Amino acid sequence: MPEGSSNSGRRWTAAAIAIMAALWFCYAGSKHALGSHFAASSNSQDWERAARIEPDNAEIWYRLGRFRQLDFDNADLPLAISYYRRAIQLNPRSPYYKLDLASTLEMAGDNSEADSNFRAAQAAYPIFRRSILEIWEFSSSSEPLARSVRGNSPCGNG
Repeated sequence: MPEGSSNSGRRWTAAAIAIMAALWFCYAGSKHALGSHFAASSNSQDWERAARIEPDNAEIWYRLGRFRQLDFDNADLPLAISYYRRAIQLNPRSPYYKLDLASTLEMAGDNSEADSNFRAAQAAYPIFRRSILEIWEFSSSSEPLARSVRGNSPCGNG
C-alpha cells in the first residue's frame, strides 16, 4: 500500500504544478494582450497605460519618445529623451532608437551626446553606415548645406 500512496502524492503534486503553470500562463497572456491592445491604440494616453502594463516592451517606450519628440502642440524633449533612453536600455541593438535619440538630443542642443548616440547607431547597423554618415554630416554641418544651396553640392546637383 505505501507504493500506491506515494504514487497518488506525485499525481497531486504534478496536478498542482500544472494548474499553477496554467494560471501563470493565463495571467501573463492576459497582461500581454491588454498591453498590446493599448499599444495598438492611436491615443497617446493608452500608450502610457501600455507602458505601465508592460514596462519591459522597448517598442512602447520608443513610440512614447517619438510622440513626445514630434508632438507640435505639447513637445517635451526631456521626456522624449528619457523614453528613448529607456527603449535603448531594453533593446540596445536597435539603431532606430539611437538615431531618434540622437536627433532629439540635437534638437535639445546637446550636440556632443547626440553625436555619440549617432555613432553608436552607425556601429549597430553597418548596412547603412555610409548613407547614415552622409545624412548626419549633412544635417549637422552648415558647410554641406551651404554648398547645396549655392549649387555646387557633392551630390551632383550643381
